[in-house]
Formats: sequence, structure tokens, C-alpha cells
Amino acid sequence: MSVDSESLIDFVNFLNARKGDYPSGLALYAEAEKEIRVDFLIKESLISKGLNEFLKTKEGELLQAVVEKGLKIKLSEAGFLSAAELSLSGEMFLFTPLVIMGGPEQFNQPEQVRELCARLKKKGRPVILTAAPEDILNNNETKKEFWRDLKKVLSLIDKELPLP
Repeated sequence: MSVDSESLIDFVNFLNARKGDYPSGLALYAEAEKEIRVDFLIKESLISKGLNEFLKTKEGELLQAVVEKGLKIKLSEAGFLSAAELSLSGEMFLFTPLVIMGGPEQFNQPEQVRELCARLKKKGRPVILTAAPEDILNNNETKKEFWRDLKKVLSLIDKELPLP
């Protein structure tokens, strides 16, 4: 997969601009040696204060349990992205399953999220649309549906995915 230098420069500039939002490091791909096995797209209002603050919330605790207990992977193997971060990095990591937490209408720019997900699906990136964390916490039926979605994610990360 090739990434043109202008896109890479834009991505690096974006990461540098957001550095202050993540005092302990960017949640997504801050360290090249980490293998990200699944990405979670989370609405900006939940993750805007950084990953560490997000993980202290009920929604963050839920996703940490999902990653570590449900998917049985390390937290460092999961990326937590806002829509803006996904739009910059989405095409660089085409073989990583993307789990969208909540429908596109829950994001600041729902049309942009819909278009980006459609483009990623067309290119072959696995995209799974599931419930928002707050809905999972508050509704037993949603929890059951989420578990079914999580099993799809588990089957994807257990597969040997082709190298780009």
C-alpha cells in the first residue's frame, strides 16, 4: 500500500496538533512497534480529553473490558479513534477491523463518517457498526446484540489477515 508524502505530512501535522489532548501519548498509532489488531471509532465527546481520561469513565471501562476480556487482546493492541483521526488514518490501516461505536448520526459529521466507512468497506477493510457504549451500559437487549457483534470482531482478529 502506498501513501503519498502529502497525506503523510498532513497526518503527522494532525498528530502533532493533537499531542496536547493526549498527555500520555496518542491512543492510535503512537508507537510503530505496537501491532494494532482492532480499531474502535468513538464519538469525539467521549475521547476528546484523551485515552487515559476516557478509560476512567463507565464507557471507557466497558471498552477496556471488551478489549481485554472479550477480545482477549492487550489494550495496546486496540486503537481508539475519533472521526477526525479515522479520516486521516483510515486508509493506512486497511486490514484492521474497524468497530464503529454507535451509528454515524452520533458523530459530529455523520455524512463524513458514512462516506469514509463506505469507502473503507469498498477497499476491503472490515467495518462493524454496533451500539454506542452508553446504550450498551443501559440496555440489556443492546448488550446481547453487542455480544453478537463482538463475536464477529473476534473472528476477524483471529484470522490471519493478508499483509498490505
